[in-house]
Amino acid sequence: MKRILFSPLVFLLTLGCSGVQEPEFEPETNVLALMRIDNRPEHIYPWQLIYVDQSYDIQDTVNVLGVRGARVEITGGEDVYTFVDSFYNEDSLRWEKYAEGHYYDWPHPKLNDTTLYRLQVIYPDGDTVTGEAYMPSAIEISYPEDSQAISISQQVTNPLTITWNSCKNTLYYMIICKPDVDTSEYDSYPPFLFMPAIRGDTSYAYFQERMILPWVYDMYYVLRVVALSPEYADYFGLEGPGSDMGNLSGGYGMFGGISEDSIRVYIVP
Repeated sequence: MKRILFSPLVFLLTLGCSGVQEPEFEPETNVLALMRIDNRPEHIYPWQLIYVDQSYDIQDTVNVLGVRGARVEITGGEDVYTFVDSFYNEDSLRWEKYAEGHYYDWPHPKLNDTTLYRLQVIYPDGDTVTGEAYMPSAIEISYPEDSQAISISQQVTNPLTITWNSCKNTLYYMIICKPDVDTSEYDSYPPFLFMPAIRGDTSYAYFQERMILPWVYDMYYVLRVVALSPEYADYFGLEGPGSDMGNLSGGYGMFGGISEDSIRVYIVP
């Protein structure tokens, strides 16, 4: 009797398993819109760039494919900035495409720290990603002066303090001092020179903190101070594990801004 009851049970379980279908993976939208604040007439940043991607493999969350044909806009007040994935080449007299997933601004947006900006990305299949953010204020290094010589040995008794203005809509400031050489030469310098410092205030004795490290002397360095919006800090994990979703609705990624100023300093023993 037990065998009679067991057989239908086995049959039903087998039938149920054979009818299971693998769920289809829905592509995930990924947008990275990091705006660079440019409030100077000479345009520190000649363009703004938004990355529009999509992941297609549920087992591969790192590699994504760029998406063409999306509608990408940033609005703020009455201003509308459209980002495009193609351009007109005046030399070849034809339209050409940027790299897949790269959308550049047209016209060049002049963003400020008082307007709430809204991002909208409409994918070719209709999926829509949106986000909102205020941008950091323009930043300016107050001290040291451009081309100023800085002695590392004097940092023990007379430390130089880098100072800059306070920026709105900013959670952290990043300070970086790199050799003023072509990027192809970076590998010949100590790795520590490319490690940034993160601060929450508007001054820092950067060179005193790093005076015992093996600086390469008698050469120019580029000193950069960057204001980071809260969205940037959250997404890149400056306060702990980063958020994949960031501040976007309908997709993964981030919409935020940075503001940067830089000068050259001459490092001596």
